[in-house]
Amino acid sequence: MSALAQTIEQAYERRAELTPGRAPAAILDAVDTALAELDLRPRVPPALMADATVAFIDGLALDVANGSAREPRVSYDIFWLALISLTE
Repeated sequence: MSALAQTIEQAYERRAELTPGRAPAAILDAVDTALAELDLRPRVPPALMADATVAFIDGLALDVANGSAREPRVSYDIFWLALISLTE
């Protein structure tokens, strides 16, 4: 299992402890920080981007937990490119 796959699995385990439907502040902060460092302004609310990030991580974790042979790094890269496309 790759390091990214292990990180995703650990994130999923911690995610079970969070309130459903609300992105944790740490993910919102990570999205805000990443966009700020790239000098990008989101065209959609950052909270919506954080919720999408949580859903994405959940999906990757389930994929890894179900033994998918697909490399999660490719999906991860495409997801972040999609988030960046929602900025100006």
